[in-house]
Parts: sequence; structure tokens; C-alpha cells
Amino acid sequence: MERVSTGRCLLLVRLIEAGKLQQDLVNDLGYSRSQVSKWVNGGYGKNIMSVDSMANISRYLGINPLSLYDWIPVKKTSAAGPEK
Repeated sequence: MERVSTGRCLLLVRLIEAGKLQQDLVNDLGYSRSQVSKWVNGGYGKNIMSVDSMANISRYLGINPLSLYDWIPVKKTSAAGPEK
């Protein structure tokens, strides 16, 4: 099985698809405006949501939690070097 690492956060895309705003997460789920902004603007591998946050937001939006991020394959490495 191939390992993966979190890539770009897709929260803004998922909010738009659901007809929601960042402010809705603040009002309805109680997240701070700055935290939601960090997730949306965090870039690759930065400000990653906790599992609890992913679960709560995905339930709120009616989506799979894994769809909140791009997932990047990670090449397996060993002491002998990268796997081929």
C-alpha cells in the first residue's frame, strides 16, 4: 500500500461546493475566524486540521473527511535508499 502525506487544504473548495462561507464555520461550529483562515490559506502541510476538526467539518458539509485535502504519494525509503 502506498503511503500518502497531506497536501493542499481543499476546505475553501468544499465550502463553495456546499454553498457555505468561512464565517459559517465560525458561527455554526465555533471555530475562530483566524483558525479557519489558517486552514484555508495554510499551503501544503501547514496548519493541518486535527482529526476532530476534519470529522466535525466533514459531517457539517456532508462530505468524506479525506476530501478536505489533496493527498500526495510518499515514496518509501530505506537505509539502502528510495524504493524503486
